[in-house]
Amino acid sequence: LWTDETCVEDGRHSREWVTRSTSQEHNADCVGEKSKNRVEWMFWGCFAGPEKGPCLFREKEWGSINSQKYCEKIIPLIDGMVSMRPWLSVMQDNAH
Repeated sequence: LWTDETCVEDGRHSREWVTRSTSQEHNADCVGEKSKNRVEWMFWGCFAGPEKGPCLFREKEWGSINSQKYCEKIIPLIDGMVSMRPWLSVMQDNAH
């Protein structure tokens, strides 16, 4: 069972490259602006071979996904998938 998560942001999806010298590091013309009102979504999902497993979007009210939230929200999904397919091994971020 392969699992992974990603974070997706709304807004511009391109890279902005700035060429500058070391002395221009904090020059306002050489610093990209980040949006303060950006919206982002954390998504977790899994699959085993051709079969898609459950997926999950993090809800804002959960706050950060720490170990406690991971155990509350994600482990039950993994457990449900593996309990019906006991031959599966779980891979999380390439950590067996």
